[in-house]
This record gives sequence, structure tokens and C-alpha cells, in this order.
Amino acid sequence: MPQFNQSTRIPALTGGLTALLVALLLAASPTVAHADKLDDNLQTVWESLWDQRGSAGLISRWEQTVTFSITGHDADSHRPLILKAMQAAADASAVAISEVTVPVGNSSTAVLQFEIYKKHADLPDTQPCVTYSKMGPNIALATVTVKLRSEYVWRCAHHEVMHAWGIRGHPSGKTALSYFPYRDDQLLPIDQLMLKTWYRPLFKSGLTPIEALVFLSSAVAAQSDLNISVESAVQRSAEFNNRKVDELKALATGKGEVSTIVRRSGLASESVMLESQSRAGFYLGLAYIRGTVVKRSVKIATEWLNVAAVKGHSPSQLVLARMLIGGLGIQKDVAAARTWLALAAKSGNTTAQTELQALDKNALKDLLEPGNEKSSPVLSQP
Repeated sequence: MPQFNQSTRIPALTGGLTALLVALLLAASPTVAHADKLDDNLQTVWESLWDQRGSAGLISRWEQTVTFSITGHDADSHRPLILKAMQAAADASAVAISEVTVPVGNSSTAVLQFEIYKKHADLPDTQPCVTYSKMGPNIALATVTVKLRSEYVWRCAHHEVMHAWGIRGHPSGKTALSYFPYRDDQLLPIDQLMLKTWYRPLFKSGLTPIEALVFLSSAVAAQSDLNISVESAVQRSAEFNNRKVDELKALATGKGEVSTIVRRSGLASESVMLESQSRAGFYLGLAYIRGTVVKRSVKIATEWLNVAAVKGHSPSQLVLARMLIGGLGIQKDVAAARTWLALAAKSGNTTAQTELQALDKNALKDLLEPGNEKSSPVLSQP
């Protein structure tokens, strides 16, 4: 897999003045009022894929038993609620959990740590809890740390456990992930649906948001209490997916914006939202390669990958290089491939660095045949 940022900070606005202002904005906004349960849930699962900074990243989830510890200020009194939230997530996702809390100062084998504080510099008055996630080379969750202010554990436990299971967003719908929770003490039906879908066998770490949406929207359309026919639910779900792909196309070309819920979060970053443009091109390129939502087309895929690559997106540069080296749907061009690899390697992409070294070491003489030096007609030069 291409190299991606291995650390993600997922702050939770579930208390204080900031959360109140966000909640009021959401309540007053006509964009979050949906026609019915299907529309509401489709929008909720889409918004769940976007973190507060303005990015829809590759899917990460646990691919192992979740060993966890609960330590810090008044931890024993908070343990029952955290255990309740953990068990709810485990039941919905079928992920095995095991508490391995040990006395302070001793080593722990926990991959998920709950740290409770009376006061902490990372937790100002307007931010009662925060989740930090680190991913391994395969994008699966490696370690997660949840920091909570003691007085807000009751409000944060279920919310942060959802983040700890890999779901980054803060949707506007009826979910524990919402900025303005409908319930603090339990997972809601849409949370259970998302967790169940997130941990289906085919829903793997490394999926793109487009691929994740296909799984999630299908699960939403399959609900038995939508009060519409199955055929209508499936059709509307497909139409929703197509609209979101169109929105990503607009975003990739600089003509669109990130999800509305992100822009209202108060934590959106201009640099991250700008990066989301190149990520959108990458996701679209993979969608056209794999035929996800759209009709498979390698030619169109290379065009979208090129849009992202010229903006400096190293995973797109790496994929283009591999396609050019192998002549995968486009004309073989080792010279152009090396240029893309060099750019990706220069940006710190470790996979590209390794493949560039291999390319230079072996010279790939078997690929350097007469006529292959011409530039690919569907790619702009880097």
C-alpha cells in the first residue's frame, strides 16, 4: 500500500461553549434537515467518513483483539461506564475485547488506552475528550489513546469508543458521534449499523471513502423500518452514491467544498481541506480502476490520478508510476514512471523510496524496449 500519515487526532466537541454554538448552528441549518429516515441515515454514514479537520481518509479499523486499559483520575468509578461502551461496540462489531489494566508505572499490553484526567493541557474547557489513533503499515489501527476529563466521562464514553473503533466523523444525524448527542449513555441504532458494517469481513482497512460508502449505504437501504419499498431504497441509495462521487469530482478540481458538517465544526483546517482536493482525485482514480460506483475505465482513472499527482499527492504519484512501469492500461513509460517515483520519494513516501531504489538498482532492462520512451498520451508530465 502507499504510505500515508500514520497518526490521526480526532477531537470531540461534546461539551462547553463551542459545542453549544455548533449545535445551534446545526439546528438552524436547513442542510441537515433530511426528508426521511433513509435520507438522514445516508447523510449520516457519509458524514461519518470525514474528520473535523476536513479530510476523508482511508478506512482504518481493528484487525486484532482489542486489549484495553483504564487509568487515571478516579478510574475505578468511571470503569463501569467505559466497560459498558466497550461492550456495546464489541457486540455490534463482533470484535473481541480484553481488559489488561495494570498498576500505574507497570508495562501494559493495551492497544487501546483510556486516560482520565482532572486537568490536562490537551483538554481545555471546551474540549472534554479527544482520541489519538496510530495506524500500521496496512492502515489498520495499531494503537489508540483516548483522553477524557473526569467530569465528562459520562458524556464522552460512547462517543470516543466509536472513534476508537475507527469511525472518525461527527455526523449531524442521531448518533453518538454527533456534536449535540441525542443520547450520551448508549449507542444508537445507526451507530450499531455502522459498526456492524465497518467490521464485515469484506470491509477492510485501506478502503477508500467511496468504497466504504457503498457498504454503508447498502446497509442503510437494507433497514426494515424505512417505510418504503426495498427497490426504492436501493435506487435512492445508488443515486446518493452517485451524487457524492460528483461532489468529489468538484472537490478534486477545486470547484467544490468538503462536507458541510466539517465546515461547521469550527476545527476545519485550510491546509487539510486543500489536501482533500488531491485525496479526492486519488479516490476517484481508484474508483475508476476498480469500477466502484462508476463504470470501470483505466483511461479516466489515470486522468483523475494525474489531477492528484500534479498537486503533489504521493500515493497518486506512486500508483501512476506502477501503471507506467507495467503498462497497466496505458502506454509503458519507465522514464515518466521514475519521475513520479522520485517526486513521491522526495515527499517522504517510504514505499516510493523503496521502489525507486529497486528501479535504479535493477535498471529494469526488460522494460526498456525501443519505443517505450515516449510519454503517455493521457498523462501530464510532472
